[in-house]
Amino acid sequence: MDAEFLQKIKELIGLVLAAKPDFYRKKYASAGIDVTRLDTLNESNWNSFPILTKQELAYAPYDSRCYGEKPGLNKLIFSNEADQYFLIHRTLEEIRQEQLPYDGTRPMVIFENVYEAIERCLYFYEQNVLPLIGEFHNPAVIYATARQYEVDTIFMDRAAIRAFREKLLEILPALKSVTVIDDTFSQEDLEWPEKIKLNFTLSIPEIGSIAHACPESIVQKDLIFHPADDVYIEPSALSIITTTRLKACPMLRYRSHIYFEKISPRCLCPKASLKI
Repeated sequence: MDAEFLQKIKELIGLVLAAKPDFYRKKYASAGIDVTRLDTLNESNWNSFPILTKQELAYAPYDSRCYGEKPGLNKLIFSNEADQYFLIHRTLEEIRQEQLPYDGTRPMVIFENVYEAIERCLYFYEQNVLPLIGEFHNPAVIYATARQYEVDTIFMDRAAIRAFREKLLEILPALKSVTVIDDTFSQEDLEWPEKIKLNFTLSIPEIGSIAHACPESIVQKDLIFHPADDVYIEPSALSIITTTRLKACPMLRYRSHIYFEKISPRCLCPKASLKI
């Protein structure tokens, strides 16, 4: 955790502790943490702050954990632990900051989860780019639209790869770039023609982008991930993830389902190297 990230974490915690919604204030008070603890907060004692779980989010009232709705997107997310859906809010500013790789001029977005598809489209709107959205359960529309508008860049999840890759490669000979966005990947996801530039972004609905695959590892077909600029990852079997990007529904020390393992660097990138 570098000094810049630590400062942003302190500012974010200060804001949520002072705000009207009381989710984090009650959570931290039960652990004996108040605003005075921020003065001594550092990487070594960060793990003394309580962990956030998906079950907690599902059970907590939305008004208690939403710290300011602005123009953006409301998403329904399912919690297996609570056996129910819960609501989170993404502002357009938060979506704009995701820093997705983009190498083309005519992108298409294809995701099995409609909320994920809409969120990625909003990202492009915020970059002044008009994307095409593929209707996952209507392949004919996907193929006809991709062909008509000469799509050269695709953003998709693994389900879309399995369902549409073969036909899209057939009808899009000029396809330049594919970005796969999901919470896990397989060797099969790397099998594209060499002329197509591949990107892999590890993402979960609760947070959005968490880490990006190192370009060197994509070439070697052995994916290694570097955390996003606004994300701090505590690797474990159930890795703990914190982001400074999300202000409306903050995610501080969130217990994910992702098994990250920190490894020795295999590239010249200055960030931590992680395997999943």
